[in-house]
Amino acid sequence: MTALVLGIITLLLCWVPIFNNIIFIVAIVGLIFGIIAMVMVKKNPTKRRGFGMALAGLILSVVSIAGVLITQSIYSKALDAASKAIDDTYSSAAAENAPGSLSGRHRHRIR
Repeated sequence: MTALVLGIITLLLCWVPIFNNIIFIVAIVGLIFGIIAMVMVKKNPTKRRGFGMALAGLILSVVSIAGVLITQSIYSKALDAASKAIDDTYSSAAAENAPGSLSGRHRHRIR
């Protein structure tokens, strides 16, 4: 039951930018609980209850871990692109305002 609940929570929150760092750890805990639950159910074949829930929690935790890694990659690329755009804008503005440049607002007429 615990592995399933952790799997559902991590799957719902794996895309949230700040929370996904914590969710990654929670998903690993859910993965461990799912493995432990599956082993316990297999050791006691007379009580096969809970195997499906343990398996579902295990699968949801694995999907959540993959979701966290994918969203981290997407966020990283977006931040890199934004940083590059800011750097390009800043460097072009600095080049326009540099002494001796003939572009931008400081254009002087050469006679």
